Amino acid sequence: MKKLVMLASFGLCGLSAFAAVQAQPETATATTTPVMAAATPATTTPVPVAAKPAPAAKPIPQDPPHVQRIVALYPDLIKRIAPYGNVCVQGRPCSVSVPVVAVAAPAGGEPRSGEAVYQAACTTCHAGGLLGAPMTGNKAAWAPRIAKGKETLYSHAINGFNAMPAQGGAELSDQEVKNGVDYLVSKAQ
Repeated sequence: MKKLVMLASFGLCGLSAFAAVQAQPETATATTTPVMAAATPATTTPVPVAAKPAPAAKPIPQDPPHVQRIVALYPDLIKRIAPYGNVCVQGRPCSVSVPVVAVAAPAGGEPRSGEAVYQAACTTCHAGGLLGAPMTGNKAAWAPRIAKGKETLYSHAINGFNAMPAQGGAELSDQEVKNGVDYLVSKAQ
């Protein structure tokens, strides 16, 4: 009923071609087919239906004015609300880079002591148990690790293991890493 009223009003206003296109069912073919439209109850007019035009490319959305003002007032806002991390999928390129902590080497070229290495690189995770790292001095957490032997502990600390990055995420020599492991083990015994 609603379509019939619309068609009649379009016919009275001289918009019969528009009414015919609107009355066409959605399953129309792309070929030109004569369609009969009811402009008025007494007359009918054949109207050809053309193929649907290709959809135009969608314009790039613009921020509304109030958002543009906020961004203008706070230029670092976009950096502050940007995602914190990235998800990397095996087999696809990934732009994640692991930051390396620069630890100053001693002037004499000798490896640093275990305590110096611990203070410079290890304390970040092992002081608070970050990411499952065994806390310094926690005998219960260190016991199963110590039971595997020092060579296993050295290997895990130098090459990385689970959430622990290689060399604790710092630029350390292998001997310095071993000194740091010995220091942590001595605190847990």
